[in-house]
Amino acid sequence: MVGLKVEKFIEFLKKNWWPIVLAIVPSVFISLYFFYLGQDKRSLSISLASEVPIIAGNTDISRLRITYGDATISSLTALQLVVKNDGNQPIHRSDFDAPLVFNFSGQLPEPPVVNEKSPKDLSPKLYLSHGNRLELQPLLLNPGDWFSFKSFIVNNPSDDPVSINGRLSGIKSIMLSRPMQQNKNVFDFFTISSIAIAAASIFTSSSTLFRQIRLFREPFSYKAALESAVELESKYGPSILIQKEFQIYNFDIKSALLLIRIRLESELRSLATASALFSNTRVVSLGQLSRHLNNAGIIPNSVKDAIGQLSPLINRELHEIDSYLSQDEFESLKRLGIDTIAALKEINSNMNSKI
Repeated sequence: MVGLKVEKFIEFLKKNWWPIVLAIVPSVFISLYFFYLGQDKRSLSISLASEVPIIAGNTDISRLRITYGDATISSLTALQLVVKNDGNQPIHRSDFDAPLVFNFSGQLPEPPVVNEKSPKDLSPKLYLSHGNRLELQPLLLNPGDWFSFKSFIVNNPSDDPVSINGRLSGIKSIMLSRPMQQNKNVFDFFTISSIAIAAASIFTSSSTLFRQIRLFREPFSYKAALESAVELESKYGPSILIQKEFQIYNFDIKSALLLIRIRLESELRSLATASALFSNTRVVSLGQLSRHLNNAGIIPNSVKDAIGQLSPLINRELHEIDSYLSQDEFESLKRLGIDTIAALKEINSNMNSKI
């Protein structure tokens, strides 16, 4: 019995290896993705949200003179920077080793202005310590907290207008990024699409696997089928003539069971017609038909019980592409089917002789 179960399990794996892969691999991918998202992550992002040249340098007009206040300038650029806790752990004041320093490549003619923040009660303090040096004082930033500030720089000689200096506990480095919104949208779309495809794959493959597992685990006792066959043979004799008439011993499982089902239904309906059972009862299935014939005293319990064993198993095998019947199970099911047909033919013959 253990060997039979192992054999059927190996057959199950051979027939369903692809749905198993499609169910497991995307599940692992999604699990690892959300596991990564759920990891403790300390991070502070500083991004250059916009860089707008207001006055460009290197003018060809030699006598043109541009001033900002009382100072002559060659260029003026408006910057907007965003500071955000994009991790999932709070950043405390005590996490700052010192104020965070923004070093600008040009001069800042006036202090920056905080123009947006979330939450509203966030109070970042920015101090202009030198002409091109800005300090952010330590503050509490909970996950998702952010603020942005605008600043003007004059006489900027570099393509990199600002650099960051500072150390925070648990954060390896702080770098300025130039966000590319289009790439971010593409990444978000790819991530969401990948998760959606993985979820659809899991759902489809799991549905297939659940159906196959139900087939694989469907209870069937070929020993019980053999006992029922022996009981019928003891009462109605061996079904040698039916076996010769059928000639199904070289048929595949599906074809043999289909032929058995057709002959069972034919014999049962013949009995129902001869006994006028159809005039009183609308019967659609083999099980219903056998129960009504048994209740009417036309077929004995042994035949009804045999049909009760055969009908669901045959229907299952005929409605599914795959089969997990072992050869022993198939032989016992086939023997019981042929013996049941032989018993029904004898009952039909006896009824016709009485008529």
